[in-house]
Amino acid sequence: MKKNKTNKSTTKSIIRKLLLFIGIAGIIIVPILVFNPRVSLEGKVSAKYTNSIMIEVTNDSSHNGIYMITITEDTKIYNSYGDRVTINDVFVNDPVEIVYDGNILESNPAQIHVCYKVKIK
Repeated sequence: MKKNKTNKSTTKSIIRKLLLFIGIAGIIIVPILVFNPRVSLEGKVSAKYTNSIMIEVTNDSSHNGIYMITITEDTKIYNSYGDRVTINDVFVNDPVEIVYDGNILESNPAQIHVCYKVKIK
């Protein structure tokens, strides 16, 4: 009888710890997802510079136009196979997907300064 009671208390303890962990993880992860949105655009590279690329978006009715994308050391660039590459591997006319923070500076051209990922299609 005592062994069964010990197993129940151990199981309850494990469940409590698991629920506590899930709760803490939720408290940490939810604000990151809510306050750090990730939005994407697809377009074609129309120009390349040392730390930026210009893309032309033509397939998105609400975002058609030219965008200057700032590339920083935090920007991850992937080729069509999913391998990490550098800005040197991006070429004019490459189709790309840009993942950014959702903020666009409305200028001419429009500017995206926080770009998380560039994927060459």
